[in-house]
Amino acid sequence: MPMFDPNAVASAEAGALWHLAELLSECERAWDLTENTGGTDEENTAATREKIIVGPHLGSWAADGFTVEEMETRFIELQLTSPIEGGRTVVRSDSSFDRADEGGDFLLLIRRHARKSEMVDQSNLYLWFLDKVSALEQELMTKAELRECPRLQAITRTQGPAFGARKKQTAQGDYLFTQHTITWGDQIGGDL
Repeated sequence: MPMFDPNAVASAEAGALWHLAELLSECERAWDLTENTGGTDEENTAATREKIIVGPHLGSWAADGFTVEEMETRFIELQLTSPIEGGRTVVRSDSSFDRADEGGDFLLLIRRHARKSEMVDQSNLYLWFLDKVSALEQELMTKAELRECPRLQAITRTQGPAFGARKKQTAQGDYLFTQHTITWGDQIGGDL
């Protein structure tokens, strides 16, 4: 039995991170990035959710055993984590009638394998990835505002888009990546 139950969350931080993953899986630009656009909204969301990793994970990108061909079938991951250092603040309220506030940061890392056929025109691939990631940032913030969950305050792209490669280990080929800092906040005791 899983230890974490999303229906019985004890902290706003864990709840916000879980809800952020769910919200991300519902974004049409995330569907585009994961190439899950052919089904119903529910099918696209479920297939995209399988590509979203919550928490630390080595995954296919850090493993030595994946070939280029295997990477082409596991070609994208979206990883959400709390930062290794810092990341959360709890402060008292300014008024005795208000609740204390808490908030912090999450990290989002998007890594997408660049297929050999796509690397023929790197500029086109780069612009496509930039377009989808930029639109995803906007869509994620808009969805969060409409739902007031997980009360996102800002999405800051801190790296990329850029190309990378893992050529020192098993030849996994080239990939594109971005890293984002997502700032969230809530009042203690507020609904997630």
